Amino acid sequence: MIKVSYAGICGTDINIYNGGYRTIPPMIIGHEFSGEIVEIKSKCESSFKIGDKVVARPILNCGKCYACKNGYYNVCQNLKMIGIDFPGAFAEYVKVPLDILYKIPDDIDLKTAALIEPLAVAVHAVRASSLKVGDYVAIFGAGSIGMLIGLVAKISGAGAVFIADINDFRVKQANSLGLNSVNTDNIDFLQYLNIETSGRMADIVFDTAGVSATAKILTDAARIRGQIVIIGVFSKPPAMNLFSVLFKEQNIIGTRVYMDYDYIKSLILLKNYPEIKNIISKTIPIKDIKRGIEAVRSGKGVIKVLVDLKL
Repeated sequence: MIKVSYAGICGTDINIYNGGYRTIPPMIIGHEFSGEIVEIKSKCESSFKIGDKVVARPILNCGKCYACKNGYYNVCQNLKMIGIDFPGAFAEYVKVPLDILYKIPDDIDLKTAALIEPLAVAVHAVRASSLKVGDYVAIFGAGSIGMLIGLVAKISGAGAVFIADINDFRVKQANSLGLNSVNTDNIDFLQYLNIETSGRMADIVFDTAGVSATAKILTDAARIRGQIVIIGVFSKPPAMNLFSVLFKEQNIIGTRVYMDYDYIKSLILLKNYPEIKNIISKTIPIKDIKRGIEAVRSGKGVIKVLVDLKL
């Protein structure tokens, strides 16, 4: 049993709130969180003890399907998640299995630790890509995942990171983090990329937006033999230029959530790169969660909103 300290509001939470996800009400949502162990009922030996500060990898895989048996438990055919299929962290307490917990190092505070889950999504996406030192990276979407992917790519040696979005606040925040971001309502992103890369275009393109308008130009943003990584969840199958994939010999891959390795690496990154926590826009009490969800949904003035369950 975890006493929740902080829980992040995610795009998936917005989809659930809007009624467009698999979650069946009533359900306590929230899957990005940090907290403290207050009770352990397992009879198995464990290194965890009451009082430990922890984060959780909230995916629950079946262990029996083809994916699980071959080590790809993040794409389990029967995948469930805390905060989506089981009660989550927008509450004073949340119950989780011991084997999905990670101790928070002493030099990472509980507030910053609440970023581990979305950071692990970014780490998994960059790790799945073919990113090499000096590569040009293009990202569609300057939300929390897009920014975190940009930061992880930069830390991993990307020569330059270019981000497209239509939200001025997000564009300014991305630029403040050293990521080259433009508002595509005012600037043609493909022309911008063409100029910045001297006609080469991006080596790796990450799509976190998950909208049909960006799907149509992903292949144009990627260079010959470039790679496109899909992270954003589309509401319906999008149209893509597969002629470009064929004639430019491009590669398209999808990435889904994260694995154990991604959580371990994310804890290291949070410790060594404290600027990552700058994507946190505000912290609110649980009584204001509806207002927080509305703020994240509108995208006005916020990137990542945390709910402080201690207030």
